[in-house]
Amino acid sequence: MKFRPNVAFASFALMCAELLAAATQNLPATPPDPGPAPVKYRWQQRLPLAPNYAQLVAEARPAAQSGDADAQFALHVAFSFCRDGLRKRSAEELRRFPDAVIQDMHRRCDALAVQDPDLAGEADRWFALALKAGFPRALAFAARDTAGRIEREKTGGGERAKALAVARSRLVRALRANDPGVTFVVPNTLHVFFPGDRRVKPAISLWMLAACEQGLECGVNAAWMRDICNMRRDCRDGETGIQYAQRAAGNPVWLPARARALATMLRNSRFDEAAFAETVTSLPIP
Repeated sequence: MKFRPNVAFASFALMCAELLAAATQNLPATPPDPGPAPVKYRWQQRLPLAPNYAQLVAEARPAAQSGDADAQFALHVAFSFCRDGLRKRSAEELRRFPDAVIQDMHRRCDALAVQDPDLAGEADRWFALALKAGFPRALAFAARDTAGRIEREKTGGGERAKALAVARSRLVRALRANDPGVTFVVPNTLHVFFPGDRRVKPAISLWMLAACEQGLECGVNAAWMRDICNMRRDCRDGETGIQYAQRAAGNPVWLPARARALATMLRNSRFDEAAFAETVTSLPIP
């Protein structure tokens, strides 16, 4: 059995079935064409490298005011990071933050808080503009926030169904952008889209690994791995993001191949709501 490069697979489940068949029959399989390289956004790339968000905001603001959705979303991220980082915290909360994390936050945010004291208002304003422009990461964040609100407020009935439909539609639209930053948002939504489904736990790892396959930085020093290690205390010495995701799922043998299949679909923008559902419903039940 050979894979069919550049041919759209009927579904995520079918693609994984062909991978499994090739593996179990020890057949030499031609891997599916991974597709184009992931999209890169100028201002999103600058965010993790910026030592001073006041300077970044000053540089990005003219582009954002001219309608650049990438710059608009970068401003949202900078302002929301500082809004959350500088809010008052109890001594118990502060003890959970390593000193290096607190120092880095102050380096990035203190000048911005003086320059633009309405951090919350600016964060909301730039997010609304990026969302209106259909920027993929804004769509994904909106879906994530809707899922979080539904969970917090215990929304039920028709209101819940309607809100979930809008969130799912936004998320799937964002996933067609071939952006690993969007892919990495999905794990934060699955428990709301698929409540009570035991397959959500391995599906979370599946999406994390797919983001890595798609091009997300997943090494030992990746920003999200530093957060897991420093804040959640849930990593092992020298563990990469890929190793962490595999361990979190219990190291199932099928996980790497399915992650590659999912990344291939995302890179080629072959994704719809049915494929989204199959990333959970087609998994083996733990």
